[in-house]
Amino acid sequence: MSRHATMILLCAGECMWDDEKKIAGWTDVPLSELGVNQCKEAAEYMRGIKIDVAFTSVLKRGIHTTCIVLDELDLNCVKIKKHWRLNPRHYGIMQGVLRSEAKKVENYQEIFRGLTQKFPSISTSDETHPSHDFRYCLVPYNSLPGSESLEDAKNRIIPYWYDKIAPCLLKGKNILVVTHKDTVRALRYFWNDYEGNIEDLEVASGVSRVYEFNEKLEIIDKKDLGDLDEIARRISRLKV
Repeated sequence: MSRHATMILLCAGECMWDDEKKIAGWTDVPLSELGVNQCKEAAEYMRGIKIDVAFTSVLKRGIHTTCIVLDELDLNCVKIKKHWRLNPRHYGIMQGVLRSEAKKVENYQEIFRGLTQKFPSISTSDETHPSHDFRYCLVPYNSLPGSESLEDAKNRIIPYWYDKIAPCLLKGKNILVVTHKDTVRALRYFWNDYEGNIEDLEVASGVSRVYEFNEKLEIIDKKDLGDLDEIARRISRLKV
């Protein structure tokens, strides 16, 4: 079948806590200067691809990444749809912790990279729990995570894929989805778009993966946009 619609899946640029080697998760940390430059570079690789609508999370690093890309492409009129289901994975009590300290936790690597394990949850009484954030005031209380595994993140994201993103693709619209590393990993796990084990799938900040879909919403082509050596360097710099 021929191409029916295109989706650009972009991982948001690096944030200030990446510079500080902290785990961000749902913490609303802004882009770093490097992250801003990554967004501008990502836009250059998208030139020539039509974008009809954009989706992103409710966190500023996702929103700012989207706005920078669209501005660089002179597409400021494109509608941006923001939703909490596109937020990154929630890392529970590890959010805000230095990666060097987090690595001392037993089974850290298996929890961080694996599919089903998760870090201890933050309490609902903790002021950093999403239930205390005005952005989630309309979200059912029991839907807001205090911690997530990669599987949990996938199960949170997929309803939004079916309800909002997939219908746009079925209508033949080309879309930009700006989200976060483990959200990208969760979607690629859902689509079976990885080789080997999901634990080994690495995602680089500020890098896009383009998917071509047919009318049945089957992936008929896919590729990363960018310099492969630079992508490898970004992965290595932040690898945990």
